Amino acid sequence: MKKLFGLVLLAVGLTACSGEEDPPPYTPPAQPATCTSAENGNTRCVNTSLQTCNGSTWGSTANCTTTQQVCVETSQTTAACQTPLSTTCTAGETGNQRCNGTTVQTCNGTDWTTSDTCVSPEVCTTVSTTVAECAAADVCSGTGTGEHYVCNGAVVQVCEDNAYAGDLYDCADLMGDGSVPAAVCYDYGGTWEADCLAAIGNPCFFLTQQGGAFVWGCGSGTPSLTAGCDVAEGCVTGQTQCTPAQEFVPVCGGGNRLVVDCADLSSVKVPLLINCASEENGFGTCTGNICRHSTTGGPCHPALMACDGGLTCSSTTEWGTCET
Repeated sequence: MKKLFGLVLLAVGLTACSGEEDPPPYTPPAQPATCTSAENGNTRCVNTSLQTCNGSTWGSTANCTTTQQVCVETSQTTAACQTPLSTTCTAGETGNQRCNGTTVQTCNGTDWTTSDTCVSPEVCTTVSTTVAECAAADVCSGTGTGEHYVCNGAVVQVCEDNAYAGDLYDCADLMGDGSVPAAVCYDYGGTWEADCLAAIGNPCFFLTQQGGAFVWGCGSGTPSLTAGCDVAEGCVTGQTQCTPAQEFVPVCGGGNRLVVDCADLSSVKVPLLINCASEENGFGTCTGNICRHSTTGGPCHPALMACDGGLTCSSTTEWGTCET
């Protein structure tokens, strides 16, 4: 995730969410009917149906029951029709474990019984001929040194020196309760590598419990070079790429929006915006690289929002109101 500080944290109309320092519990999302170009060729199981993503939608490839098989998800991105494993075992196999799809099964001397069910992003992994366990899919191997991020399905995972170090958050369900519209995980390359990618109109800016903030890129399948992140309204179009700076100076963007910061996501530079023309901001305009309005009682700030029409701001150092 790209952390942001400074003027962007002063912007009005923000919705607070718990952030990356304290990620919410992971809850598997419902399987959607649509998919993305990044998922093209991926396979999955829906009951007995084996489905494949064509870059936009999931379509049925086979009904496994027609060949007396079952549909088994073999990884986070692959599935296959497989002949069911035997349900019985022998006394000599007592205590042995095996993988059966996403479940760990243990032999009790006569039958194979489920001892654990692996929940995404974990998969059932065969450790040895007699031991199996739920473990994170090995998406970190060969990805680089130091702390970095990789995609495992929709989940952003943390890697430390090629080893799995935990989950950052689930792009498909950030809060674990469906309150944030689903995004996808995208590999931006460069310093930050993987992070979430939000669709136009969906939230892209979030506050953390520690008082910081982070932002996602905007686009469909791939980041858009003409989109920006409005801190109150989410991903919007009609913008241009910005230039990151340690001390960012606000500048007018497209559509009467003020660019208050610039998020460097390696392959894209996302402008962070406030809408000068919104009701909350006095139905103003972006003029001279600052929001301006003449609404009595409307907000004002020395660096972000000025009062017009003979009004003056009640504060010269922080947020105030436009007064006569």
